[in-house]
Amino acid sequence: STAAAREEGCTASPEVLWRIAPTPFDRDLVEEARRACAEVGGADRALPSGALHDAAQVAAVAPAAMVFCSSIAGVSHAIEEDTSERDLELSLRAFGLLAERVIAGASSEGGAN
Repeated sequence: STAAAREEGCTASPEVLWRIAPTPFDRDLVEEARRACAEVGGADRALPSGALHDAAQVAAVAPAAMVFCSSIAGVSHAIEEDTSERDLELSLRAFGLLAERVIAGASSEGGAN
């Protein structure tokens, strides 16, 4: 933020307001999510996230992973954020495939239906 402010001719004074420790996601679930993304979109990429997503709280008590969707020009969590319909469709299809596989795996292991 300091470098961006300097480029814009102003100043910034970053201050940590709150922080949580990194919460690892379930490795098997992450790998299954990557397989679903690769199958649907032709590629996958692991993205470490330091954001305070709900999934970080879920991961503390249950297996969790996230499927991210590309934002145009990489802009995220801002008013300018936008995503192409094609990328939205691909990410939803990958998430749906992941959900189907997780449900099928839980059913075959005697888990809840």
